[in-house]
Parts: sequence; C-alpha cells; structure tokens
Amino acid sequence: KQTIYVPVAIDQAQRNQMLALIRSDSSWPRLAEQARGFAEASFVERVLQEAAADRLANPGGGVFVVADNGAEADRLVAIFSRSTTAARRPSGDSGDGGLPSYQYDRDPSVAILVEVKTRSEGYSLDRLGVTVTSVLASSPATRIQFRGRIARVALQKRKIIKYITIYPEGTILEF
Repeated sequence: KQTIYVPVAIDQAQRNQMLALIRSDSSWPRLAEQARGFAEASFVERVLQEAAADRLANPGGGVFVVADNGAEADRLVAIFSRSTTAARRPSGDSGDGGLPSYQYDRDPSVAILVEVKTRSEGYSLDRLGVTVTSVLASSPATRIQFRGRIARVALQKRKIIKYITIYPEGTILEF
C-alpha cells in the first residue's frame, strides 16, 4: 500500500481567504469545502492521470474518488466526463439510473467511480487500484472505511494500491 500526500500550492489571496474564514469562526465543513475548491484543478488532473495509468497497468482498473456530498459528486462526474466517458456515480443519490457501488466493481467500463463520504461501508471495489480524496470533514473511522473499499483481504490482487490525498500546502492540513 502506498499513501501519498500531494500538497497544492495556493497563492496569498487564497491563504488570506482561508484565514478570514477561520477568523469568522466558520465551521470545519465550510473550511474543508473552501480548501477543496482551491485544490480542485490539481485534484481533477491527478484523478485523470491515475485512472489512465491504472487502466494501462490493469485493464479494467481505475480510481475511486470520495466526494463530500451529492452535489459535489455530480459536479465531479461531469468534470471527469469531459475527458472520459467512463466516470460514474452510483445510484441512490443522483437518480441517474446507475448501479449501486458494489455492482460497479464488476463493471470494467467504469474508470472513475465517485462516491459520497457518507457511503463508506458495505461494498468492495477491489477492481480499482487507487483512492483519491481531498479535504473532507470526516472522522478517522470514515477515512479508514474508504481505504477498505479497494483494500479487500483475499479480493485485491494487486501488489500495490494507492491512497492519495490532495490538500492546500502551507496550511494546518499539512500536519
């Protein structure tokens, strides 16, 4: 297993916006949303790179992406779909007629599967070799559960699986 933390450079104006939000006594979920927004371009680029690399090395493979909420998941699928037709979000929240998460694990046409952070249990995605997340206001237990979606004992056949977290550099999120 490889755990990779990817800091994304933010400019002084963005840093000042984050500080202003902290000083306004805003909630952690709001600050996490702002941090994800600042890192989104790098996040999208990394997901697309990892999906292409994983599918090249493991035909039918791909990336599992964790989004904060349904609207964000739908927006990310739309962004990924500009570059690949193989981005999907499980049914349940989006109403797109898609399959539940556990059925997408058996569909090699899906290169990028986007799920919301509240759905961290009860399915296996061992066909996928990479999990990519950004800043999420969630518990350590939830983050561990997401790691477990692709790291299924006796199911995952890869020697190396990756967990990648993208975050703004020079913030408390580095510690």
